[in-house]
Amino acid sequence: MSVTPTSDFEVVAAWVAGLVEPKDAALSIVAGETGEPSKSQALSSLAFAGETAERQNQAELIDTFLSTTDVNKALSPETAVVIGRKGTGKTAIFRKLAAGIGTVAVTSPAGLDSHRPWTPDPDFYSHLARELDQRNIEWRQAWPAIISLAVPQHLPHVPRPHWLTSPVGEAANKDQYRKTDLLHDLRAVLEHPDAPLLAVGWLQQIDQVLTGTHPLLFDALDTGFGNTDANRRRRNDGVAGLLTITGSLAPQLQHLKFKIMIREDVWREATVPNKPHLEARSVRLRWANKIDYLRIAIKQAWRSEPFKNLVSGRLDRENFKLEDTLIEYWPQEFVQAAWVILAGEPVSGGRTAYTDRWIWSRLADANDDHSPRALAQLLTASTDLERGFEQGNTPYPRSIIRPRALVESLDNVSVLALDALSKDEFPELLPVFEALTAIGATPFPAHQLETPSNLTTLAREAGLLEPVDKPKDNVEKFRVRNSTARP
Repeated sequence: MSVTPTSDFEVVAAWVAGLVEPKDAALSIVAGETGEPSKSQALSSLAFAGETAERQNQAELIDTFLSTTDVNKALSPETAVVIGRKGTGKTAIFRKLAAGIGTVAVTSPAGLDSHRPWTPDPDFYSHLARELDQRNIEWRQAWPAIISLAVPQHLPHVPRPHWLTSPVGEAANKDQYRKTDLLHDLRAVLEHPDAPLLAVGWLQQIDQVLTGTHPLLFDALDTGFGNTDANRRRRNDGVAGLLTITGSLAPQLQHLKFKIMIREDVWREATVPNKPHLEARSVRLRWANKIDYLRIAIKQAWRSEPFKNLVSGRLDRENFKLEDTLIEYWPQEFVQAAWVILAGEPVSGGRTAYTDRWIWSRLADANDDHSPRALAQLLTASTDLERGFEQGNTPYPRSIIRPRALVESLDNVSVLALDALSKDEFPELLPVFEALTAIGATPFPAHQLETPSNLTTLAREAGLLEPVDKPKDNVEKFRVRNSTARP
């Protein structure tokens, strides 16, 4: 359940209340029971995956990977498109699949094991776009050739096209095939007058000789084309072409399974024939369940042996041992109890919000979307702050991380979230961010936002702005609410 402030004063009150230490917390974790770990032991060993999935250690990513209904659907071979905002877990799913045997990573974020020297980048796409223009070939016609050339780099024993006069996709080893080789081979393929049809046939021939399931993975399409205006236009054309061929070709392939990770705004901008049919084979990564959101925190904290022992000692039952059960399958009451041990219960004493409701409300944007990355970033910052509090001789025995540390860490998450929104997802919203900086307050009268109406609409769609319900003075107002924004 999301708690939405009902007045501007309640927003301020909730923030201030979070800075006041509660005096009536029900739990104390002063080590009194025999063998129970102390708070300092648990606190010193906590580590949260605050990095992006691209930078996470593979072992850490696998250890902290949380399965939910949406995630399981995203992993299914029958799901062709995985849609989500930045930080919702698309790249984590990509990396989990890419670690499997027989997968083909066609496009991937730089720096990953799946990123090879031939992986397309902005320069490659720029050169390819010129080739396509000169040959009057559409992106939807080029993608089968790109994919067919990518497959042998992962599955070297698949057939090569017999209709070319010289071999393509060849390299002494997988690390010697480069972007220049891929571009050279693409030119050779596209040179044939029937290239679009023959490339589809080649991909179908590859599929026929394979056994088992081989995901065709696509990630980093948002950044892979580059971030200039010209690159974004090229990206929209390229992604629309990929989605078009996916919709028409994927049902014909038995073993090669398209799996496209795509950001919500890129998906929305793509013009694709029969898009509803493709959407039927897609999943949106949305963290709409508060308990699943808390499981993210518990699963990451569970890597700490002191935390695991502390929680198990407190919560294990004769007929239910936490250590023997995946966190995905813990009953709700155990998840909430483990969260209380980790981050406390009330944000402050009395009738104020509990910490689970507080993070659920405060880490939501105006569309009530939640990002696992924002939660990990908040817990990383608050853990560091809590260690400073403890070393500064201000002990807090009621939870491993005191609620005050969560509240005071919120600005760190705000900077990161708004930075990602303005630079990566929606750079076109820069005038809105500049206007908000000049206004310097939230909520604010709508007329103060002197930006074009289309940008205001986009800011609302992006979850940055939300209208204030029933303003008392009948003046239309907006509130900034992107995972973070303080009153």
